[in-house]
Amino acid sequence: MAIVLTVTNQCKYWINKMKVKDFFKWADEEFKIEMELMRVKGEEYTISNEDKLKNFKSIADRLETTPSEVAMVYLLKHMDSIRNYVLNGVEASDESISGRIRDARNYLMLLHAIILESKGLDEKEVDEKVPWFGVTNSSSPLRFTMVDEITMDEASEIECN
Repeated sequence: MAIVLTVTNQCKYWINKMKVKDFFKWADEEFKIEMELMRVKGEEYTISNEDKLKNFKSIADRLETTPSEVAMVYLLKHMDSIRNYVLNGVEASDESISGRIRDARNYLMLLHAIILESKGLDEKEVDEKVPWFGVTNSSSPLRFTMVDEITMDEASEIECN
């Protein structure tokens, strides 16, 4: 597998394409790295407690908010850094973009665990109750509207209530 980026005048060109088999091999290795990071960093953040989510709950209690909102703050911190990298091509701290992406993926995993725990469900139960494409109800701020293929100009004219 070889992915090479050449940056010239803010343009990025893919020299070699990632093959499917190489992608899954790489993804498996990334997952192993992420889980090792989760174990190592988790020891510090669980505050010597058996509860993997203790840090989120402890901070939520102190800030009078929810563990999921705390997880979102942590996640968004990394997402802002990733966004800055995508927009500007600059790693603005001593942590690499790969490290930020790994941390963001781990925070998504932790957020998922918080959600499962808050609902008293295991992952299988959640997958059986909610289709992967999501469900909204009338009180949800998230709305889906199915449309045929449209241009960006047409999309900008769609009213959101």
